[in-house]
Parts: sequence; structure tokens; C-alpha cells
Amino acid sequence: MNILIVGGYGFIGSNLAEKLHKEGHSIFLIDKFINEKIKFTFKPVIFVYNAADNDKCSKIFELYNLDIIIYAVNSNINDDKSKQEQMSGLVNILDLSRIHNIKKFILFSDKENNIALKQNKNYFFLKKQEELYCKGWQDIYNIPVSIVKMTNVYGPYMAYSTYPSVINQFCCELLKKKELDCNEDTLNYNIQNYIYIMDLTEAVKLIIEKKSTPFYIDVYSKENVIIDHLIRIVKETKIITKNNTSFDNISRSKSSNEKDTFCQRELHWTARYNLVTGMEAVWQWYKTAYIPQSSPKMQEKQVWRKEILPYIENIVIFAITAALNIAMRYNTSFINTTGIDYSQIYIMLMGLLYGKRQSIIAAVLSMGLFIISIGLKGIDSVAAFYHMEYIIHLG
Repeated sequence: MNILIVGGYGFIGSNLAEKLHKEGHSIFLIDKFINEKIKFTFKPVIFVYNAADNDKCSKIFELYNLDIIIYAVNSNINDDKSKQEQMSGLVNILDLSRIHNIKKFILFSDKENNIALKQNKNYFFLKKQEELYCKGWQDIYNIPVSIVKMTNVYGPYMAYSTYPSVINQFCCELLKKKELDCNEDTLNYNIQNYIYIMDLTEAVKLIIEKKSTPFYIDVYSKENVIIDHLIRIVKETKIITKNNTSFDNISRSKSSNEKDTFCQRELHWTARYNLVTGMEAVWQWYKTAYIPQSSPKMQEKQVWRKEILPYIENIVIFAITAALNIAMRYNTSFINTTGIDYSQIYIMLMGLLYGKRQSIIAAVLSMGLFIISIGLKGIDSVAAFYHMEYIIHLG
């Protein structure tokens, strides 16, 4: 099937893209930004669009026969402008799904006792609004919507997104060799449920394959622990070995109202990762693949190297090229000024080193240099544009 993931470079979206691609689906991504730190093992069709841009997004729906829409935008919104933009994006994608008769629309939300959700009221109310809009579109336009109600999801790439995660916070602090602590709000919520991202993506895969699914689908594991035990697991996971079962006896509390959900009952889904195995995988990712956020000074240095230095090097190399070309101005041989000259080498060099932008600048500067060079030889610069050989060289 053709599956469009809105928010494809986010924590949940990127992991879903990998999972669904392995299942044989064609993956299309919409995201405002390309996160270069996230490396896909395949080449999805990527659209760097704002989901609220109707003109651009409608072309995707018109060009591709999309079957499933997954709205995986789970940002930690703190300002009204971003909140309004995210809501506009959802409404636009919902409306396009209605127009193009999408088979299933999936939205991610949170269960009410989620730690990360409780820490940010704006995030809580945003998710509630999204659920209401989806319900309205389903009731009025008969769009098949399923809202996946998650618990505390954790896994690779969560550090590169704005998805709120207490485990990400703890892992980053461990990397910095800081003492783990939880804030005052977190202490007010004792028993929490945690689910590894691979278990969530497996559930979504089964939801996609099921022809008829309910509006709300709860996805949670049996890993209910208090925050102190979570901190202990996060601290010690990095030294756990296969022969070390010290966490087998950690007390896990089963909610009294816990019952079989649609996932367990109809999809035969069960979480395969417990907190220990999940945290082992997460910690391994942090140690081998995670690139910490640079300090302000390092970021300035990176900006200098990436954005400013190419222009300086372009100017320096152009100055050398100009000196070499002008030094030939007394040479009467036409080939020295209109054949393969230093300017052409300069243009190719900038293209190979820095790409199209610098090569275009090099080409424009070289054209100016060529006109000056023939002018120094006594040839009228305007007349040069009527001379076939000069025009070919400029071209």
C-alpha cells in the first residue's frame, strides 16, 4: 500500500517509516524540516512541506494513489502560533483525506496518565483538540479514523525530536555524567506504563492490515513501574549482561482496571520488549549513534564552516584564477582566452567541493572575468556578445 506519514522525520514517524517499509509498503513523508541526523535504511519519497499548505499537499494526493494516512506530529508545543499551525495542518490533511477517499487515517494521542503529557498542559489540550477534530470528520464525512492512545513511548531517535520523553531526559543526563533526578511534577504520578517504539510500530502495522478498527485503540505494555524504579533501570542498564538478572525482581504494579484491549483481543498483539531489554537497546543507540546537541560556541563554529567558509574560499580561488587569466592578457593567442582556461577549472572545482550554489557564483564571476580579459586586449566588451566564439565560451 501507499502510506503517507505526516511528521516523517519525528521520533514516531521515522521509526514507523522503517517498519512499514520492511513490510513491503511504499512510504511517502511530509515534514517541515529534514533532520540530517536521522538516517533511513531506504529512500522514502520526501516532501519538505508544511502540512497546512493546501496547494502543495493536495498535489501529493493527486499524484499518488495514497491508501493510508498516518499523522505522526507529536510536538511539544509551547506557543499559540505553533499550536495553530499544527491544528491547521491536521485539518488540511483530514480534508484532503476526505476528498481522495483515504482507506484509513491514523492519529497518535496519549493516554491521560502519561507522565510526559502531564508535564505540559499545552500538549495535553492540543491532543484533545486533535481527537475532537478527527471525531467530527469521521461523524460528518465518514472518514475511517483510528486514534492510537499511547503510554510513555521510548526508543531510538527520541533525542532528535520534540516528542516529550522522561527516558530521553534521563539518558542525556547520564551521558553528561549528571545525577538523575525527576522534577516535582513527575513525583506526583507514581505508577506509569512504558512501551518500546518497536512494539508500538508493530501494533500500527497490525492496525493498518485490519480492515475495520475502532475509533480509539489503546496500546500499552505490562511494564507499570514507579519513577524510582525507572531511574534505577536507566542507571544500571548500561552494565547489565545476559547473566545479570538483578532487575527480574523489580516490583511491577498491574493496574486494577487493566483489561484486554482491541490490540490483544482482535490483533493478537503483545509487547515483546520489557523495560530492561528496551532500555538496553536504547542505551546502545545513545552510546553508538546519538550526537549530542552542540554548545553555542560549537554551533557558531559549525555555522562558520558550513555557511561562511565556502564563500571565502570561493573568493580566494577566484582571485587566484583572475591573477592567472589577467597575466595572459598580452598573449595574442585566442585559445588562451577562449579555450579551456583556468576559469573553467575553477568552476568545476567549486562545484565538486561545495555543490551548485558555489559553482553558479563561480560561473558568474568567471563570465565577468572573461569579459574584462577580452576588454584588456582591446576588444569591445559589448561586441563580444555578437562574436560566435565568445558567445559559445560564455555559454
